[in-house]
Parts: sequence; C-alpha cells; structure tokens
Amino acid sequence: MIGYHYTSWSNWLNIQYRGLVPYKIKNEELEDYFEDGIEGIWVWKHKLSKMAHVGSVLWQFATKADTKIVQLEVAYRPKDRLCWYKNPVTLSHTGYFGKYQYHSGKEKAYILFERVSPKNIKLIDIYDLKKLI
Repeated sequence: MIGYHYTSWSNWLNIQYRGLVPYKIKNEELEDYFEDGIEGIWVWKHKLSKMAHVGSVLWQFATKADTKIVQLEVAYRPKDRLCWYKNPVTLSHTGYFGKYQYHSGKEKAYILFERVSPKNIKLIDIYDLKKLI
C-alpha cells in the first residue's frame, strides 16, 4: 500500500538511515480513545488536495524547528495499520489555522505501528521556506 507523510528536512535526513519510526501522536481524532496519545506513524491515505497539501506544509513549518519540509511517499504493509476487530481504522482529519480550515475531514489517514524501512520511502518534494519567501 502507498501513503503520504510530511515532515522536516532534519527528520528526512534520519529517515534515510533509520526509516520512519513510530512517534507520539496526540490529536483530537484520537483523544477519546488514547487520552495520552499513541505511538505510531501518521500516513495520508491519498495525495492531498491543493488546499489540504498547502495547509499540511504550513502546519509543518509552524510546528517543526526547520525551514525545509518534505513530502514523502511511503510503501507499507496493510497489517501495520491501526485496526479495530481486524478492520483498518481510517481517520478523518480536520485542521485549522485560526478560522481558516485547510483539512475538511474528507482527507483520510491511517496510523502505522511498525517501522517503515528507508527502502520503502521516496522523497516526493522539498519545500524550502527561504526560497518560498
């Protein structure tokens, strides 16, 4: 299966050697079930629409201590997804900057529990804030 992941350039440098490793995820969609968050890897089920993509890149700039953000294509095994009674849990996500909504809930994501090998991760794009301004 193929999914998409956004992260910082410095994370990408580590991912090239270690792969994508589960990390703490804490957000609204999960807090009713995992009050303290969950260890996993957030992957988008499909490439995001333009507005959702721009919002994701901006969110990464706002939350990471890096001026470069990358978009990755991630090949993963279906069995590595968060499941409920053997059915994969598909997360609907909403995201806002103030009143501006960049994720409408139509964007779907999975959480992976297993490390993804570097050989299964492809760099799609780099967004350099210094070049964008």
